[in-house]
Amino acid sequence: MCKKVLVIEDLDVIGSGILKKLDAIDYIEEVLFSQYCDEALLKFLQAHKEGVPFHLIITDLSFHKDHRPSTLHSGIDFISKLKALGYSTPIIVFSVEDRPNQIKILKENLGVSGYVLKDRNGLEELTKAIHAVAKGESYVSSKLAGAARITNNLTITNFDIQLLNLLASGKSQIEISTYLAKSNISPNSLSSIEKHLGNLKDALKARNITQLVAHAKDLGVI
Repeated sequence: MCKKVLVIEDLDVIGSGILKKLDAIDYIEEVLFSQYCDEALLKFLQAHKEGVPFHLIITDLSFHKDHRPSTLHSGIDFISKLKALGYSTPIIVFSVEDRPNQIKILKENLGVSGYVLKDRNGLEELTKAIHAVAKGESYVSSKLAGAARITNNLTITNFDIQLLNLLASGKSQIEISTYLAKSNISPNSLSSIEKHLGNLKDALKARNITQLVAHAKDLGVI
C-alpha cells in the first residue's frame, strides 16, 4: 500500500492540485513535496536510510531552470539515478509529454509504473493511476494507451529512428546513404536503406515516405 509518497513538481499550482488529490486518498498517510530533483533525491535517500522509505514517487519530466545549481535536470535524470542506485520504488510520471515512444522508453527501460498525461482531466487520471499502482498494477492515461499499445508492438531500432529523422530533415535516400557512409555507419548502401524503409512502411502502415514520416511523428517514434 502506498502510505508514504514523494511528489516532485516545480509549479506551485499543479503541486497544490496533486497534494489535494493525495489528501483525499485515505490510505496515504504522509506526503513530502519537492520542486527540485536533487532535493527530492536527498529526501528519498534520507528516508530510506532512516528506515521509513517512500512507497510511491510522483514526478514531472520537465523542470524550469533557475539560479539554483543542479545535477539532476529532469524527471528522467531522477528516475535514471534511482535505477542506477538499484531502487525499485514505484514511480508515476505526471507530464505534458505525450509521445508514445517516450512512454515506451520510460516503462520498458526505466521501469516506471504509471504515466499520466497532464491535461484537463489529468488529476482525475492521476488518482486512478495511484489506485492502480497501489494494487501492483501499471497505468497509462486513456488518451495515450491506444498509441502506446501500437508502439509497443513495433520493433524499431535506433538505426530505424536515425533513418526516419534524416528523412524528416528533408534528405533523400541517396543523400542518406552518402551521409551514413561518411559517418562510418552501417548498413549504408542504398539497397539496405530501401529495405529498412520498406519494412518501416509496412510496420507503420504507410503508403509512401511522406506518410511514413507523418505516422512516425504521430506515434512519437521521432
